[in-house]
This record gives sequence, structure tokens and C-alpha cells, in this order.
Amino acid sequence: MVNSARLRGIGVDGVGHVFVVDGANNRVQEFNSNGGYISQFGTKGTGTGQFMFSNNAGIVSDGRGNLWVTDSGNGRIQKWWVH
Repeated sequence: MVNSARLRGIGVDGVGHVFVVDGANNRVQEFNSNGGYISQFGTKGTGTGQFMFSNNAGIVSDGRGNLWVTDSGNGRIQKWWVH
């Protein structure tokens, strides 16, 4: 479940999956187009695959199965392949 008070971004990929940036848990959650939970990725930290979401975050799909996630706490953008 995503804590809506710490919701930091929402993106949709080419197959209709919804990706939610969950700032409370420093992760991204994936849902199908009906709202059913599929998976999640990311943990709190400074390493590869880890996030430190503060006030700003964003997520976008590039149409090739990649997600680009802004990680404001670490001052970077991370690329994830999801499909």
C-alpha cells in the first residue's frame, strides 16, 4: 500500500502498468491497469537501486521498457528496465 501523504510521482508505461514513487518507503511500486499490485523495486540508501526520495521525485517510461526515476535525495536519475 502506498502512503498517499508521501506519494512522489506516478508514471504509466506502454502496456498500461502504473508506477508509483513511494517516498515513505523509498521504492517504486508497479500496478496493473486495474490497480492490482504486481511488484516493487528500490530500497533506502545511496547505492545502485537505492533511493533517498525527499520532496521531489519523478518517473517516466521511455517506450522501450525503461523507467527513468529521479532520486532527489541522491541528486541523480536512475534507469530501470522493467519489460
